[in-house]
Amino acid sequence: MDVTTWHNAPRTGGIGLDPQTLARRFTAGGTIQELTSPSSQVNANQVFRVWREPDSVVLKVYGSSSRQRRELHALNALADWGHTPEILDSGSTGGLNWIVFVDAGKDRKSVG
Repeated sequence: MDVTTWHNAPRTGGIGLDPQTLARRFTAGGTIQELTSPSSQVNANQVFRVWREPDSVVLKVYGSSSRQRRELHALNALADWGHTPEILDSGSTGGLNWIVFVDAGKDRKSVG
């Protein structure tokens, strides 16, 4: 059985891929929770909590490569100060730019 993780998700292709489909690819059979409100804004960033056994991660899908690049730059610049989100992986899949963070929020047991 092939399992897609943030480490082996395809980095290119997937014409017409939307953020929800990308989040489902990262679940490896788990579930997703959209943390941002649906927006009619073109190229809005979207954030998902992605549950996979044994824990969850946060997937942020950027509306453009420049938004992802700016956030990575800011997080790297602030890293020495501490208390910044821990980045597990980042990349681009099907024209969507994304970063996977450690989930500092809920665990699976607290979701009803």
